[in-house]
Amino acid sequence: MSTDRMNRPRGPATVAAIVLAIAAAIGPSAGSAAGAVHSLAVPGENAVRRDAREVLRGPLRRLTSGHLSGQERQAALEGLVTTGGPSGPEIAVTISLDGAADAGVLSRLTGSGARVVNVGRETVEAYVPPEALFALASVPGVTSVRPIRRPLTAYVSPGVTLQGASSWQAAGMTGAGVKVGIIDAGFSGLVARVGTELPADVHARCYTAVGSFTGDLASCENGESHGTAVAETAADMAPGMDLFIADPISALDTQQTVAWMISSGVRVINASWSSGRLFDGPG
Repeated sequence: MSTDRMNRPRGPATVAAIVLAIAAAIGPSAGSAAGAVHSLAVPGENAVRRDAREVLRGPLRRLTSGHLSGQERQAALEGLVTTGGPSGPEIAVTISLDGAADAGVLSRLTGSGARVVNVGRETVEAYVPPEALFALASVPGVTSVRPIRRPLTAYVSPGVTLQGASSWQAAGMTGAGVKVGIIDAGFSGLVARVGTELPADVHARCYTAVGSFTGDLASCENGESHGTAVAETAADMAPGMDLFIADPISALDTQQTVAWMISSGVRVINASWSSGRLFDGPG
């Protein structure tokens, strides 16, 4: 056989014939061995468990170890958004998907033990018991499960002096007719200031849990006062403004809050906080 003929590309039919000939020559025992190798290529329990744990982010992975003491478990939950469930705490999580969050995906997430509260295009937010984290991470199409943390606040600025707002006010520019939104971590002390240091009419979207909110101003008083200070500064700078406030907990809460404000005619929105990957895009 010439070298040219040996190097000639073989078509699919030729390759298939060669494979069949080799299989016949080797015999059934080798065929069994090939079957055994194939079965090893299928992920077993350990492989699935390893992949599922890689989907979990931060302390969620640690919570699935099964070897935590009560104190270690409490430490892992520290700083996470949780709520009471039928059998104990449920953790608020952001679930990233490799495709659309359609009815089939939502059904599988629910079947794993997740309680879905917000649905985005390829993101879902849900509450899940710690013991269901592994099952959730194993759902096909789930690429990551991250814990939701409450936003952290920045510092408060003496706005009127620093921005020279008094000069604008003296010129008759008080923000009258302008709708301003304040998105922050909390608004403790706000109710007592309504009608005095704040406008008499405040529109609110106060979150009681991820995906759940009310228009009751008192529900925004969650122990954090930074939002109240920011709202006071804004009101001092533009005393004629129409004030909207919100304390969203998660990324989808925030997106939906912004949509609510915009649909209400808000054109100026302040959000002075930071929280890791709060926004999936410019923020």
